[in-house]
Amino acid sequence: MTKLSVHINKLATLRNSRGGNNPDLIKAAKDIEAFGADGITVHPRPDERHIRYTDVFAIKQNLQTELGQKGFQISLPEDKDARFPAFPADSAGATRIAREGKLSGMVFVTEIWRWEGETQKFVRALVDFKLVRIDDGAIVWERRVQRAIPTPSATNLGQASTDAIKTILHDLFAG
Repeated sequence: MTKLSVHINKLATLRNSRGGNNPDLIKAAKDIEAFGADGITVHPRPDERHIRYTDVFAIKQNLQTELGQKGFQISLPEDKDARFPAFPADSAGATRIAREGKLSGMVFVTEIWRWEGETQKFVRALVDFKLVRIDDGAIVWERRVQRAIPTPSATNLGQASTDAIKTILHDLFAG
């Protein structure tokens, strides 16, 4: 069965260009769900030119509250244990957290810009990988993967994503 997840970054871009809160992204997310969509998709960027991180947290909080009212209990690792903070979406944030944790050496950062399972037969991906020196934040190695990854043996989208990440990691480290 085909599922619909509505991407709301363009609504955020429109809101940002107007100033204020029009359109209201939380109301839009609720309306989209009420109209029958199976999900809400956002792709935050480090420069926040589309959706902002504060929008993502507000939408997450709103959905947790609504699901809680329906009897579901939602908890994320960072909510239960301080050892699991929310991960940063950029290399500068990752090195800052590593320094705060008194780590040394390198940090491996992955930034997913696009990850879409078009069908269970392939996944379209745009992912940046970086190896960053913690002490000065210098990027010592980086690679971008942008392609459709065939997943012919997958029986569902979850398996297609798993097969795709295995292919990407194999290409990065064994290829």
